[in-house]
Amino acid sequence: MSAKVGWQTLIWLAVSQCLIMLSIWSHIDRSALLVCLSCWGWQIAKELGYPINAIKYLIVAVTLYLCFDRVVHIQQLGVLSVMASLLVLGFSLKLLELKYRRDIFALVLVGCFTIALSCLFYNDTLHNIQASVLFIINIGVSLILVRQSVNNQQIVKQLAKMVLVSLPLTLLLFYFFPRLPPLWSVNQNSPTEIGLSDSMSPGNVTKLTQSNELVFTARFEHTPPDNSALYWRALVLEDFDGETWQQNPMRKRLTNHNWNGDRQLNPVFKQGTPLRYTVTALGSDQPWLYGLDRVTLDSKELAVARDYSIHKFGQSDNIQYQAQSFLKAPLNSPISIYERRLNTQVPAGNPRTRAWVNELREQGLSGQQVMAQVMQRFAQQNYRYSLEPPKMFTPQQDDFLFNKKVGFCMHYASAMATIARLYGLPTRVVLGYQGGVVDAKHNTLSVYQYMAHAWVEVWLDELGWQRYDPTSVVSPTRIGAGFDDYLDEQLQQYSDDYSFAFRLRNQAWFQALAQWSQQAQGLSDWFSGYNQQKQTQWMEQMFGDKAQQGRSWILASGLLLILMVTAWWLGLFRKSTTAGAYQQQYQLLCGQLRRYDIELSDGETPKSLLTKVAQQYPHSKSAAMAFYKEFERVEFGQGPQQIKRLKLAKRALLKSLSAG
Repeated sequence: MSAKVGWQTLIWLAVSQCLIMLSIWSHIDRSALLVCLSCWGWQIAKELGYPINAIKYLIVAVTLYLCFDRVVHIQQLGVLSVMASLLVLGFSLKLLELKYRRDIFALVLVGCFTIALSCLFYNDTLHNIQASVLFIINIGVSLILVRQSVNNQQIVKQLAKMVLVSLPLTLLLFYFFPRLPPLWSVNQNSPTEIGLSDSMSPGNVTKLTQSNELVFTARFEHTPPDNSALYWRALVLEDFDGETWQQNPMRKRLTNHNWNGDRQLNPVFKQGTPLRYTVTALGSDQPWLYGLDRVTLDSKELAVARDYSIHKFGQSDNIQYQAQSFLKAPLNSPISIYERRLNTQVPAGNPRTRAWVNELREQGLSGQQVMAQVMQRFAQQNYRYSLEPPKMFTPQQDDFLFNKKVGFCMHYASAMATIARLYGLPTRVVLGYQGGVVDAKHNTLSVYQYMAHAWVEVWLDELGWQRYDPTSVVSPTRIGAGFDDYLDEQLQQYSDDYSFAFRLRNQAWFQALAQWSQQAQGLSDWFSGYNQQKQTQWMEQMFGDKAQQGRSWILASGLLLILMVTAWWLGLFRKSTTAGAYQQQYQLLCGQLRRYDIELSDGETPKSLLTKVAQQYPHSKSAAMAFYKEFERVEFGQGPQQIKRLKLAKRALLKSLSAG
């Protein structure tokens, strides 16, 4: 290939690379995107005939500095984020050396790796479709290089044929090829990852990020319960140093030790009708999963800890499990001395809060009465719920309770837990999600990161663990109707303070798209949950005791059928092919050119031969190039019409030669 790439190839490359970059836009450094744009600017200038080497060297120098900076700060940025940025930088720099066909093939190959990288960040139906389309477009660039002098319509047709041929093979291998566990996995966590963590410091947070990333879906056996009952427990925080709540290290070790035995470490008192549902959780390296309170599981791969949280054993990919919850049953398993001491520890400080608790103690109130007093205080003394609270100053609980009075769920849960512990009541903070977007038609709901929530559980000797959610009295809409309705309410009052993404919810087209996405999620859940166990069960249902033989027979016969169809499509079974016809026309032309002292040399290509004709007979140059163009076209799409045009081009060339 010459130094100029050609506008057709360049346009396809630009479309492919821009779409690939958009697919991982939120997970890579903006400086990497600026480098990509700079490389494209230089390449376009080069194609126009104005290459500026000084700018090229500057781009390379800046890129090397960025690479060095990312590697130095890999611990702060996260390994996966840094690797993604380095791949994008390399993807961009390759644009500076597009001289030969192999350079473009290398760029296409790196594009395929980048598309695969995007699948590490997203794993849902819409993104899987998007990644497939991007991969097809990327392959289209290769087709331009292999099949030169073709129009875009022919490229699209060829890509469509490739998809039609590959789809049956993909489905056959997906359903019947043995499902193997992953040989390796990637740690997707980074210090900037949005979502739940095993600690919280509400006083230091001044803005709660609203992420609309999907966390899990739940499909209920019957109608889902009301939003106010949807408290999805993830983990329990019991250690408190005055500012930060976190999981207790000893509890972690005890839980891990006991996993070798009973997987239901805290038995549930089965009272009332169980609520049965199937959860499909997106891949995460965090050890916790999600379930409604009083949950029991039917899985050997998961465990319910003593604090009723669900834990998994190291899986980082999507996981599906069946659960049932007894929402009316009490959480009143006996509390140990260690648990009582752990959940009543309060560090020194917060004198105003302590003084108010002492006033309650002087009244001789019971535990229930104290908690009622706290809930009443939050409801009646002008406390506000806000996603952008002011920073709390030390002592933080005093500043929140008596000065700022503005915060979100973590502020209220932390303040209530502190008050209860000061009164001597064992108390813990629970993190999870509250509510969900319901698809009533399919009894399914979707839970997103922005639905993260915190509440409190207090041990009352006569009742056991009791849930108290102060957010329910500060912002009843948030709990009763859901976070989305709360945002609608806020948007009407503070339209400039909230994310544009949430404003789209009121658009009809966006609601239709969201409904379609929820319906498609059921299919995505099935695909993500199709593991080795389900495949084995399906094979046994179809073939009984001969499941292995049946699978082998289907694979062999299916592959043979696909190969035969592909061979027929390529024309291998045809007795008289157009491939022979167009080669015959070329051989006839070679024989007739001998009359004009033009001999075909050994190993000479059609392009070289016709270039020789144009050089020796300048008046026939256009006719020679027209024949070569038709010859290339018939190689790409063989058919009667192409052969006919090739014959006409041959006659026009011979006529031009004889006229000269």
